[in-house]
Amino acid sequence: MGLGASTINRHLAGLRVFLEWAVSTGRLAANPLARVSGLPISAPQPVWLERNQQAQLVRALARAVAEKRAAPRESSTKGLRHAVRAQAIVLLMLHTGIGVGELVALRLADVTLTAGGGSLCVFSRSTRPAARTLVLNSEVRQALAAYLALCPLQPEQRLFAGQRGALGVRQVQRILHKCAWIAGLPPALLTAQVLRYTFGRNLVQAGAPLEQVARLLGCTSLNPLRRLAPAPQPDAQQTVESIVVFARDPSGPGGAAD
Repeated sequence: MGLGASTINRHLAGLRVFLEWAVSTGRLAANPLARVSGLPISAPQPVWLERNQQAQLVRALARAVAEKRAAPRESSTKGLRHAVRAQAIVLLMLHTGIGVGELVALRLADVTLTAGGGSLCVFSRSTRPAARTLVLNSEVRQALAAYLALCPLQPEQRLFAGQRGALGVRQVQRILHKCAWIAGLPPALLTAQVLRYTFGRNLVQAGAPLEQVARLLGCTSLNPLRRLAPAPQPDAQQTVESIVVFARDPSGPGGAAD
C-alpha cells in the first residue's frame, strides 16, 4: 500500500492490543502478532535550502516589499506592513536559526539594534532568565529596522503582532507558506525547521565548529548536528590504491615461487 514505517507500526500496535484482548477473553487461543516486530524507523534526514534557493527566497521577499512601496498612496498600507513583517520574520529565522516557538515569544526589549551591529536575546520556554544571545547580521538588522519603522512597539510588547495581537505559531506557519508561494518554492521547503537547518548548514559550510553551531541553535546534543556536516567521501581510486598489498618479488632474495 506504500505506507510508511511509522504508519505500519501504529496499525500493528492497534491490532496487537485488540488481539491481546481477544486472547484474554477466550476468543483466540494465541495472539498471531506476538512474534511480529515493527519496522525499523530511521531518523529523518535534515532538509535545508541550497544557496540558490536562499537567494531566490530573499530576492522574492525584497521584490514583494518593493512592489508594495511602489503602490499608489491611496491604497492601504496594510499590504506593505504584511510584506515587511514577512520579510523580517523569514530573514530572522534564516540567519539566526531561531525556533518558531522562540520567535513568537520575542519582545521588543529582547532586540538590540545599533549602527554597527545588533543582537537578540532568545529565552528558553521554561524560564526567561536562561537565555542565549544571537548576533544579527546586516541583512536581518535592515529588515527589522524597516519593520519597526512601520510598526512601532513598546519594549514589553511582542515583537511580531497582527491586528488581533501577538502572532502565534500557526500564524507564522501560514506566513511561511505564503512566502514559499511568492518565491516559487515548495511549501515543504519553507518551514521553521528547514530554516533552522539551513542556518546550521550555512554555519558548517562557513567552517564553524559543531560546538559553536550547537550554542547558537540552543542544542544540548551534537548528534543531530552531525547530519549537517556529512563526512567527506574520499576519491574511490585513491581509496582502492591505499589497500594494495606490496608482496615480495618471488624471484628476489628471500622469495619463493609458488
